[in-house]
Amino acid sequence: MSLSHFINQNKAVSIGIGVVLIIIALVLVAASLPGSPDLPDRAYFTVDDGETWFADSISNIPPYIKDGKEAVRAYVYKTKRGKVFVAHLERYTPESKAAVESALAEGSPMPESLTVEVKRPGDKKWVRMDKDPDAFNEITSVRSPDDPYEPIEPVVP
Repeated sequence: MSLSHFINQNKAVSIGIGVVLIIIALVLVAASLPGSPDLPDRAYFTVDDGETWFADSISNIPPYIKDGKEAVRAYVYKTKRGKVFVAHLERYTPESKAAVESALAEGSPMPESLTVEVKRPGDKKWVRMDKDPDAFNEITSVRSPDDPYEPIEPVVP
């Protein structure tokens, strides 16, 4: 009996075998795809305006007190040439920090509108997106400190 004759005589079995082969193929394809990236559980923070930084739990809501000093989030990058630097610092406004802490304590959804402040290391003034969007965007647009066209990449703990 030829294969084509078997398929013609046993359509239900043939369809079943075809479906099983398709499922196996889909499982093999899905297994070969890279998994979703793990979300980080740590971030960089600083207590000295970005001169040094340390990894700590991402669940810390900046600013927070670390060893008696105020810690804020530090966004650390590395240039193609290997220079590691803090591009900018970030903290929540007191109102937004209180709202986040309240939502976490109550197990409720995060507020839709949260305000953060940013600044570059060494700057005196913190900038809010709602008060000065141009300055905020300039600060958070990360470039190499040595060459604005040099490729950079984020450093994760």
